[in-house]
Amino acid sequence: ILLLFLILLCKVQFAQDNIDGTANNQDPVKIQRIESTVILDGLSNEAAWEDIEAFPLTMHKPVYGNKPTEKSRVLVGYTDNYLYAAARFYDDDSHKIQSPYRKRDQQGLACNWFWLGLDTFNDNENALLFFTSPSGHRLDVAISNDAVGSSCWDSNWNTFWGVETKVNDKGW
Repeated sequence: ILLLFLILLCKVQFAQDNIDGTANNQDPVKIQRIESTVILDGLSNEAAWEDIEAFPLTMHKPVYGNKPTEKSRVLVGYTDNYLYAAARFYDDDSHKIQSPYRKRDQQGLACNWFWLGLDTFNDNENALLFFTSPSGHRLDVAISNDAVGSSCWDSNWNTFWGVETKVNDKGW
C-alpha cells in the first residue's frame, strides 16, 4: 500500500464542522471531520479514512492542467486538535521516484514532492506550506506578500509537525 501521512501537530481550531476553500475558480472542497483514531505510520488503513472524499487533482508537470498520468489519491481531514493529510502516489516505474534530500528544509527540483498549502488568514496573500518527499524529508515555508518580491518565501520559518512515508514497488 502506497501511502503518505502528513500531520500538522499544531492546535487547529475550527468555527464550523467543515472548511470551505476555493482555488482557480473551482468548486469549494469541504474538508471532512475525522471521527476515529489516526495512527501516524505512513499508512491510511484506519477506519477514519473510509468516509473521507478524495481531492480532485490536476497535473502541474509536465503539462499543467491535465489529469495526472499516474493514479493518485489525496485525502485531508481534521479533528479538534490536528489537520491530517494522506496521499497515495502510484508509479508504473517506482525506481524513478526521486527523494535525494535528507536535511530539513533542503529544497530543489530533483525530488518528488507532496505539499499542502494553508491560507490561514483567508487573505489570498499569506500562506503556510508543508512539503514532504518519499523519504519523509520535511520542508516548511511561510509565504507573504502574495508571493511577490525577494523576501516573500521564508524557509527559515519552522513549526512542529510530523510525517511518515512508505515507498514500495508500486509508488509512495
